[in-house]
Amino acid sequence: MNDLFLEALNSGNTSVSNLLLDNYQKLGMSNDEFLVYLQLQKESGRGNKFPEMHKVAQSIGFQDTDFYTILHSLETKKFLAVEANSYNFQMLYQKLSKLLEEQHTKEQNQHTENKTEELFNNIQQEFGRMLSPIEIEMINQWLKDDGYSSDLIQMALKEAVLNQAYSLKYMDRILLSWEKKNIKTPQQVQENLGVTRQKQQSSQTNNFVETRSKPKIPITKLTNKN
Repeated sequence: MNDLFLEALNSGNTSVSNLLLDNYQKLGMSNDEFLVYLQLQKESGRGNKFPEMHKVAQSIGFQDTDFYTILHSLETKKFLAVEANSYNFQMLYQKLSKLLEEQHTKEQNQHTENKTEELFNNIQQEFGRMLSPIEIEMINQWLKDDGYSSDLIQMALKEAVLNQAYSLKYMDRILLSWEKKNIKTPQQVQENLGVTRQKQQSSQTNNFVETRSKPKIPITKLTNKN
């Protein structure tokens, strides 16, 4: 290896978050602004927290005036805070964190809407008819007021269909019975149903054994002798 190549290897690396790479434009940061951010991060990684702006501008082929304009833009957008002896990008990371939270909330809301739409469609399909406004309001109360999840209501629907009871009132009784048992998830429903059915099978088996084990008592007809 030649000396120039060794010097290049020893010059260090600049680490950039993939989250920032994926979202910097969504935050409103331009490509030029992001390039300046990278250059300042590079200098910071070398221990130079407050590099000379002229040298940084030269390294990326910017005129000094253009570089200062971009730097001012980063401050105006509250991506950068110029402190006494350093450039602080903490506000940029806070904006990124807020953006990710908003995206997560949006995805959760969309998921909930999809699950709710699926629930209404399944109930109407199983009942073989459209739901009335009162029934729609009742389901919304389950979701919003009572806090039942769509998955839990789907389980109640399944139990109602198995018992050929195509009624929201029947489903409501099922949901209330689960609530009294502190059953809140489909997994807990499955576990409870498994225990219940096991008890039923055990009871039926015990009754069968008890019936089989009883001795047969002959019935004789008593006759009076004259």
